[in-house]
Amino acid sequence: MAHVTIDERNAGQRVQAQVDDHIDLVLPENPTTGFQWQLDQPGDVLAVESSEFEPPDEMRPGAGGQRHVVLRAVSAGSETVRLRLQRAWETRPESTFEVDVRVT
Repeated sequence: MAHVTIDERNAGQRVQAQVDDHIDLVLPENPTTGFQWQLDQPGDVLAVESSEFEPPDEMRPGAGGQRHVVLRAVSAGSETVRLRLQRAWETRPESTFEVDVRVT
């Protein structure tokens, strides 16, 4: 079992993983603005293990941290991971993030 780390530099790319690998998504987030990353539910290839906000090391008013999402590859195939950065009360996202994961 390996850990594959994905961040904003991987946007739009294809990432390789194997069954039982953990895929760690790390994206900047600042919930004090109301914007949070929301993960679209994956299909049959990936399963969500956790999604948590990690605050910055040094707490300052208005400082942002990171959204840390852990997925597990549960079966072979391809799947697009999609996240939307938006406020809960708005219908249009401020930003989106997508990465294709191919599991063998």
